[in-house]
Amino acid sequence: MQQGIGQVGEVDKIDLKALNTIHASAENSLGWLVQHINAAIHGTEIWYGKDGVDNYLSPTSMTRWQPQAGTSEAFGTPLQISNGDEIEGGDPDKHYDAHRIFATAVSALGKVYRIQFLYGTGVVGDATLLTEMLLFAPAVIKSGPIDTHAPGIDCNNKLWVKIACETDNATIDFLIGIHAE
Repeated sequence: MQQGIGQVGEVDKIDLKALNTIHASAENSLGWLVQHINAAIHGTEIWYGKDGVDNYLSPTSMTRWQPQAGTSEAFGTPLQISNGDEIEGGDPDKHYDAHRIFATAVSALGKVYRIQFLYGTGVVGDATLLTEMLLFAPAVIKSGPIDTHAPGIDCNNKLWVKIACETDNATIDFLIGIHAE
């Protein structure tokens, strides 16, 4: 067989291979991964605050969650922010990623905070670490969201947050931005 443009031997070059549909069919294939990366970068981000009734994710609330650190730089008690049914009705075949947080206030300025998000379908003791980030709260806070770099999880997962700080019992107030697909 004669080698044509866009071929290496008898195999089409992958970067020139067209997909027949908008959705790649083979999970974890290159086309599937590109589709999910594109959705994460260009998808709609919805900001969630704390619902006034059940204290879980609400796309219409601007009330912030306020987890509290423990003592001696230890993590405080995990605070549940999702019951696993607020995003896409908790459909386990749909996914979301906790894309960014927006810290609106901290109780200990000039200190470092460790923030961990945990997820799972059971209880917090069985939860898995989703992501961890650091936040330094300078004496003058400059507003702006913080990227979480968290992997996508199924929409039926509960979500918890816990923090640690150089200052005992410090708090942080935040909202969370989520991409769902």
